[in-house]
Amino acid sequence: MQGIEDEVKDHEELMTELDKTGTHLKYFSQKQDVVLVKNLLSGVQHRWDKLQLRVAERDRLLDHADREAQQFRDSWSSFDTWLDSTEQSLDADMAAPLSTVDPEAIRAQIARHKEFQRALGAKQSVLDSVNRAGRNLKDRSSKTDASEIQDMLTKIKNKWNNLCGKSVDR
Repeated sequence: MQGIEDEVKDHEELMTELDKTGTHLKYFSQKQDVVLVKNLLSGVQHRWDKLQLRVAERDRLLDHADREAQQFRDSWSSFDTWLDSTEQSLDADMAAPLSTVDPEAIRAQIARHKEFQRALGAKQSVLDSVNRAGRNLKDRSSKTDASEIQDMLTKIKNKWNNLCGKSVDR
């Protein structure tokens, strides 16, 4: 988009020069030509103003889309990191031998696992939020970007399902 903004700014000097020349022509032309020059200048100025408004609006929309994409990327990345670290923690806990003799150790492991499952359940809303943001972004994206976003959503869903499965197995 920066290229279009630069091109419009480059033509601003040309527009100013055109306005000066038109104004000069209005003063030194015959009366019937003055109306024509005035109308042409007015039409060009109107189109120029409309173009500048459209460029500004497009720039605003692109900034909004960029912020939205960045928010999705940040939330996805944060959740992905949480899933990875939580899975590693669960794997480490599962690797620890279960005490079949000490009832206190078993109760402590059960309590830790229940706490883990509560924390996992609390993260369901984060998963839903990431998925919702991704779907909204995907619906308004190019096919290439939509494919990449879908891959991200699939990856996070697979990690989530894997983690939930391991939790149930535990």
